[in-house]
Amino acid sequence: MEELPYSQKLFNFPIKNIQTLIQPEVKEEIQFVEQYVSEVLDFSSQYGSDTSISYTAYNLTGKPSKFPDYGDFPQAFVMKTYGNWWKEAPSRLLEYMPQNTPKISSNDFVDISFEESVYPFRISVYETYNPGAVVRIWAKNDLGCKKKWELLWEGEPTKVEHIPRIFSPVIRIINFKTSVLRIEFNHSKLDYYTGIDAVLLVGTKQPIRAHISNSNKFLKTNDNEKIIESSPIVLGKLTQQIFELNLHNIPDNMDDSQETNTEVQVKPGSENLKYECHYNGRFQCLPDETILKILGYLDLVTLRRCAHLNKHFHSLCNDSFLYTHLSLQPYWNKLSNSALLSLASKCSHLQKLDLSWCGSYSTITPEVFDEFLLVCGKTLTHIRLNCCKFVMNTSMKVLGLNQHLKEVSLRNCNTITDLGFHHLADITQLENLDLYRTNITSNSLKAILKSNKNLLHLNLGSCIKITNIDEVVLALAENNRKLISLDLWKMSNLTQVGVAALNHCSQLEEVDFGWCLGFTLPVDSLCALAIGCPKLKKLFLTALRGICDKDLEPFIKSCPDLEQIDLLGVRGITPDICLRLLTELPKLRLLDLSFCDQISDIHVSEWKRLFPDVSIKRSFQTEVMTNFLYQSSLH
Repeated sequence: MEELPYSQKLFNFPIKNIQTLIQPEVKEEIQFVEQYVSEVLDFSSQYGSDTSISYTAYNLTGKPSKFPDYGDFPQAFVMKTYGNWWKEAPSRLLEYMPQNTPKISSNDFVDISFEESVYPFRISVYETYNPGAVVRIWAKNDLGCKKKWELLWEGEPTKVEHIPRIFSPVIRIINFKTSVLRIEFNHSKLDYYTGIDAVLLVGTKQPIRAHISNSNKFLKTNDNEKIIESSPIVLGKLTQQIFELNLHNIPDNMDDSQETNTEVQVKPGSENLKYECHYNGRFQCLPDETILKILGYLDLVTLRRCAHLNKHFHSLCNDSFLYTHLSLQPYWNKLSNSALLSLASKCSHLQKLDLSWCGSYSTITPEVFDEFLLVCGKTLTHIRLNCCKFVMNTSMKVLGLNQHLKEVSLRNCNTITDLGFHHLADITQLENLDLYRTNITSNSLKAILKSNKNLLHLNLGSCIKITNIDEVVLALAENNRKLISLDLWKMSNLTQVGVAALNHCSQLEEVDFGWCLGFTLPVDSLCALAIGCPKLKKLFLTALRGICDKDLEPFIKSCPDLEQIDLLGVRGITPDICLRLLTELPKLRLLDLSFCDQISDIHVSEWKRLFPDVSIKRSFQTEVMTNFLYQSSLH
């Protein structure tokens, strides 16, 4: 049997055994502190709403409440997406700077805090439904140093067994205490929503490395396993990178054209180009326009590294036309006031800016962001500020001065009040507006809709300050008839009046009425929607209890392009209408029939066999069986 690397031997070892082995040798008490989440500080999305605790991030606090049960439990933390369905919907967004997207991307995050700061030794994520989405774990450094966050672990999303699991990856040893972690998720491999029950942090009050280095009895390392950094895992990654970059094929004799001499003095006159090509390589002979084109394909970090090669490259790499589209979300852990201001001088032609997730815990202040906007925001057409706590009313005032803006995304920007949102009504060219979990009210929103007749996409999910969503939808029907997608997730005061009014928006391809619990009596509103919006591709009617077969029939007749339908919790539908949806909608690819009382598991199994090209979802809750499966997996 292959021997595990030292790092894995250590981190998979029981805590009590480590104490027994190490403590006698270091002659001091080793205190392992085990603690569960005390508070959720921030998150990017949740399936639940702020008016309830079901399926919300709040459920991460405290000890596990369901583990080792497996299933769809409202006591867990569940995020709003799974798989790649959202990427295939009409409301999908394109990356501003795709070359910046890391190999392992993230869709969501959650920040959690613990009562006591410790040196992290083990982190355990209790996954009770569809595990495998965790891709990164970070530790926050509160010591005032430049590096605010340290990456403890990173890995690809995985497709794993449908059983509960405690995910405890091998984490890096760090030299500071922490009480705040960030966990990032990638949902691309998930068949359905993931459920997280709790997170356990195990750490010590003393630096871990000191104790580990003194414990020869436990380590039993080979020569190449004396410290964690030289384990086969790390060396394997380094070797792989060497081969990927072809660094192992270095020729014995390099010709002159491959040499670089930075000290040579270029002779004046007509021979300049010849000398530059000879001593600096053929790349230097290219016209600046060609080099700029090549530099435009580089990610931001590589571009900044190239700026240090020489004066010529420094000049080219600072060309403002290389900074027209900036996606800084992948660098959320590095971006600060000084970093943002240093970019300002290069962004005189900035058109698209994504600062999502950046600036948390005052690393970017409102004053500095507003200053950046005043300098670089005049040419902006697209801006994404999801989960940015530095966005204030003053920022909205600056954005309101820009008549070029087509996209504004403010998901989870709960620091903006109604006064700030009112400034967005000064914009007239908006096409995409995302206000998920913001504090906007009906009056400000109606003013924005009236000013922006070309609006195509609108997200109002979980906007609990909108007290009359029907009024808003009536304003949409009057002013925004080019609308393509509308998300009203968890807008509980929606009624048949608002739904029926949408039949005036004939270009609609996507609607989400999920958990609009005030929509109890559809009457003829869904029929009007289907007839008036024949281009519908995505229809989410999640948990609308009053819907029955006759409410869905008009969509079969009038909306042949339907691809995604969510009927989770719709108790009044029968197998007959489900079979008709499957047979009469040729483009259907997703059908969620979870918790539909009249639909049995036998029906779903048979339909999955008959319609293999349709992903039919069937969620469940079970306790006895998963306890048995979990115990069996341990043996």
